[in-house]
Formats: sequence, structure tokens, C-alpha cells
Amino acid sequence: MSLPTRKRIVLTGTPIQNDLQEFFSIIEFCNPGMLGSRSAFHRVYEQPIMAGKEPSATAEEKDIASRRADELNRLISQFFLRRTQAINHQYLLPKVESVVFCSLSPLQTSLYSHLAQAQLQRLRTSHSNDMSQHLVCIGALKKLCNSPSLLFTAAQANSDHSDENSVMYDVLPLFPPGFSPTEDVTQHSGKLRVLRDILRYLFNHTQEKVAVVSNYTQTLDLLERLCGECGYECARLDGSTPSSKRMQLVEHLNSQYTPQMVFLLSSKAGGVGLNLIGASRLILYDIDWNPANDLQAMARVWRMGKRERYTSIVF
Repeated sequence: MSLPTRKRIVLTGTPIQNDLQEFFSIIEFCNPGMLGSRSAFHRVYEQPIMAGKEPSATAEEKDIASRRADELNRLISQFFLRRTQAINHQYLLPKVESVVFCSLSPLQTSLYSHLAQAQLQRLRTSHSNDMSQHLVCIGALKKLCNSPSLLFTAAQANSDHSDENSVMYDVLPLFPPGFSPTEDVTQHSGKLRVLRDILRYLFNHTQEKVAVVSNYTQTLDLLERLCGECGYECARLDGSTPSSKRMQLVEHLNSQYTPQMVFLLSSKAGGVGLNLIGASRLILYDIDWNPANDLQAMARVWRMGKRERYTSIVF
């Protein structure tokens, strides 16, 4: 990247999200040539460091990885300044973090077992090196865990052009006769039942505002339906929300005069940069592939200026 300037400063909260090549690109932009060529960096640092993190790594590989990581830290310490959240902890109210394990409904259990076993069978019989179907299967399982209705809708959309090698093949007959994605939103979803119970308690016993975060707009549709069926006021911010309206929604949530409400948030559209200090609880309905994105989303509520203790709940 060509940028004719005497000084270059990069500010980032996540210097490494996926691999060390991203980190190399940042350093190369700030101080070209400091870490050598990209291929040399891969050979000297990235490859041995990643090899030492493998579950099957030998003691020697772990030792080499540790020494190369220390060497890399010494190199970048000349120009790399790191500050963690700890520096702000003295200004923030206490927080409580909980991970809630939601039991699958009988229908979810049956469908999950079918999808996993069918994919395992395809893996055993396939002679292809194509791994894309495994990612598709993981995506289908994530939909199923959020709500069977999401899997049902996806299977219907693929029913006309699915074959025996498709993840969605032969899924629809496993649903009970007359199943409809528009029926009782919580009937077959363990997560939605738990969320309903949490919201019911909060609305019956507190005045707290709640932010509920999901990676998927279809899931936000279900959450919006749940709020409507339960009679809870809710607002929604996702990728389709006009930029001119986003700050209005945030200010409405943060106002002390706004009554108790649920704030539905897409992690992609609002996971970075928003201050949702009006909410005292954040529920992460589904996790991202990248944990850094989840941490960013959960940090929307635990910020300076909060008036109440912060609680995060991860499903």
C-alpha cells in the first residue's frame, strides 16, 4: 500500500482476528521491511508458532513456538503499544458474565442427530476433498440450535434442487406433520424458551432494558415475533436500518425516560462503535465464528457512563 507520509500510526482493537498474516500486513504498513518478506515471516514465525498450537504438537514444537513468539514480541516492542480493557476497569461498574446451556427440544435433538450422522456418512463415502459441505452442515446446525423453523425454511428453499450429497437432503420428512414456521415461536426451540423465561422474569420483577444480539437477521425476525407475542416493547437495529435512524434508536434506548424495552441488535451492523449504556443486560443469542466479534458485541453495553451493573448472558 503506497501512502507518502513521514509517520504512520495504526489504531486497532483486534490486531489478529484470523491468522498472523493479518498481523504481518499491519506491521508491514507501519514499518516496511521490519519483519522481512512475507514468505520469510511465514517460514520463521507463523509456521512454527501455529505448529506449536496444534493439539498434536510435540514438546519440541511447543518449545520452538514459544521461543519464536518471544522473539517476535521483542521485535515489535520497539513500536507496538498495547493497552487492554484493564486500564478502564477502575471507571466501569462491576459486570457479571454467565454462559447458559440451553437443552435441545426433542425435535431439535432428532434433527441434530440426523444431520450429524448423515454428514459423517457422506464423509466416509465421499472421495472428494471439497470441505465446503462441512461448513454448510455447521451452518445448518447453528440454524437448528437457534430454532427448527430456520432449518425448515432453509430446507424448503433447497428442496427443489437438493440431491443425496446435499446437507438438506431428506430433512423435511423429519418434521412433524403440519409443522409451520409461523406457529408458536418457542414450541420447538430450547433457546427461545430460555430467552422467553429470562425476559418474563425481567419484565415482571425489574425495570431493566435488555439488548439481545444475533448474527442472523432471520433469527432477529424470530426474536421480534417473540417480543410481539409477549407484549414487550422492542426496537431493532440491523443492516437494513438506515444510518439516519440508527442514532435515534440508540438515543431512545439510552434515555432514562424510555420505559423498559428489548433492543434487538445485529452483531454485524452494530457490533462495533455503538454505546448502548441504557441497557443493563446483554444476551448473546448465538456466537460468531470469530470470538473477537462476540467480545466486541458484548462491549457495547459495558462502557463508561453506565448507571447500573452490567450482566452478559451467552447462549
